[in-house]
Amino acid sequence: MTGNLTNSLLETTREFERQFEDILPSVERAGRVQDVLDIILGRFTLKKLQNLSKCESPIEKMMCLCLWEQMEPMRSNYAIHLLPQWEVQIEGEEYRVDFFVEAWAKCFPHVSVKVVIECDGHDYHERTPEQAKRDKRRDRAFTKAGYHVLRYTGREITADPFRCAQDVFMTVRKLLKVDEEG
Repeated sequence: MTGNLTNSLLETTREFERQFEDILPSVERAGRVQDVLDIILGRFTLKKLQNLSKCESPIEKMMCLCLWEQMEPMRSNYAIHLLPQWEVQIEGEEYRVDFFVEAWAKCFPHVSVKVVIECDGHDYHERTPEQAKRDKRRDRAFTKAGYHVLRYTGREITADPFRCAQDVFMTVRKLLKVDEEG
């Protein structure tokens, strides 16, 4: 009787091992998929935090978070790069912008748009006529070099940062002249 029970347990154990061997590759792949997802999500989160840490003011941080939020759903049809505190040289002049966005439709990768986004806090940009004049001169330099410049006041960003970010990507889509279906 004990022999039958032992044989039965051994047979059940062997059957379980055979079934487990059949599904083991799937279990291992699932583990690898989860590992890959963890790595990708970790990098994605790290990139967001790195971008956020480059922002110099609270309104820039709000704008950065909202730009990321508005940008994500577009990634299926568009390749988009968002760079905070981006430095560029135009006609021998060094400029640093609050945000730079370069985007192109995946169906037309040879056509891209470059958008400069400036978050104008009252203390710096609207304090003096001289600063306003410098901002306008900068905007003209960027426009001549093929960039599109979008400026948002601190008041606009504080009131509705999501609308400002949405406006950026509506502008990107219009500049690319590609509808949502791609």
